[in-house]
Amino acid sequence: MLTITAGNTTTLHRPHKIVSVTLTDEGLEVVRQYPSNIMYCNGGATPDEITKQIYKVNALGKIALFAIIYGKHTPAYVVPEKIEF
Repeated sequence: MLTITAGNTTTLHRPHKIVSVTLTDEGLEVVRQYPSNIMYCNGGATPDEITKQIYKVNALGKIALFAIIYGKHTPAYVVPEKIEF
């Protein structure tokens, strides 16, 4: 497993999907989706972990991770059959 070190923190690489990358006046925003790969017993999917990572230029003139914002994921679902009269 690949280990990535940022400052004093160490995190393990996890498979993920990059949902969007946006360049703003403040810096660079990267939205990542980490799949849970877990299902409930009724067949529904569990929510994935969503993060927005904000990168800015630091005092040394290098791009660095400034903040991580955690989002909420609502899995897709099928509407059950309905009969009306």
